[in-house]
Amino acid sequence: MPFKKGHKPVFTKKHRDNLSKANKIAQKKKWENAEYRKMMSDSHKGKTGKESSNWQGGVSETSYPIDWTETLRRSIRERDKYTCKLCSSQQGDRAFSVHHIDYDKDNCNPINLITLCVYCHGKTNNNREYWTEYFTNQYNNNMPAKIKTLPAKRVYKKKVGNVLITNKRKK
Repeated sequence: MPFKKGHKPVFTKKHRDNLSKANKIAQKKKWENAEYRKMMSDSHKGKTGKESSNWQGGVSETSYPIDWTETLRRSIRERDKYTCKLCSSQQGDRAFSVHHIDYDKDNCNPINLITLCVYCHGKTNNNREYWTEYFTNQYNNNMPAKIKTLPAKRVYKKKVGNVLITNKRKK
């Protein structure tokens, strides 16, 4: 039934606030119930590997190269001032992730690496072509000239959509 001018709303603001508090308490209590926790846990069992909705064809099973060191990751975080390059949040107690723009674990050139918080790094696991193009266009254009001219360890080229990603130095 539509609201009519001059009529009082069915629920007052105070009543809506009380309902909201009650719903929050009910949600919290749900997780305190061992039966509910077990049911939720069981619903996710067996959803690993190819059964998982996040399956990327076994990509994560490939190991990182020797160049992928803690020192390299720390230097990337330091270069990016310990700030997520997507949401601009500052690193706290937990170290931020270092993300490969082209998703190639073997390409450890600093030009290809950026700092992302855990939340944003999780977001970049879907729609990889979009994120590759996004970071290539947005981030590499703003990178300091000193970083852009670092010598590449090996030449790497990859075309994603209309964007050519390379670690080859420009002459």
